[in-house]
Amino acid sequence: MGRDPSSSKPRSANGRRSLSQTSSKEGLFIFLSAAVAFLIRLISLPSDSVISGDGIYYATLGKKLASGDLAGGISGYWSPLYSAMVGVSSLLFEDSEFAGRFVSVVAGTLLIVPSYYLIRNFY
Repeated sequence: MGRDPSSSKPRSANGRRSLSQTSSKEGLFIFLSAAVAFLIRLISLPSDSVISGDGIYYATLGKKLASGDLAGGISGYWSPLYSAMVGVSSLLFEDSEFAGRFVSVVAGTLLIVPSYYLIRNFY
C-alpha cells in the first residue's frame, strides 16, 4: 500500500482512496442534501391551507392515539403508522394540521437516504 501525496490516508494497490474516507464524504453529502431538502420543504409549506380529505381522519386517529385511546385510534381501513406519527407530533405542535404537514416534511426528507443508496447501487 502506498501513500497519497496529497493526504496522509493510505491508498489501496489500485490507487483508490480508502473506504472510510469515501464513506465519510458520502455521509456528509447525504446529510447536507437532507438538510437542504428539509429547509426547502419547511419553507414551502402552505400557511393558509385547510386540512381536507384523508388528512382529517389521520389527524383524528392520531389525536386519539396520542391521548391513549388505542381502540379508537386504530382503524381497520386507515394505516396506523402515519396516524401514530401525527399523534406524536401533535404533542409537540398544538395544531394538528401543522403536525401532519411536519410529519410529511420529515418523511419526505428521510426518503433521500434510501433513494441515494438505490441510485448509487443502480449506477
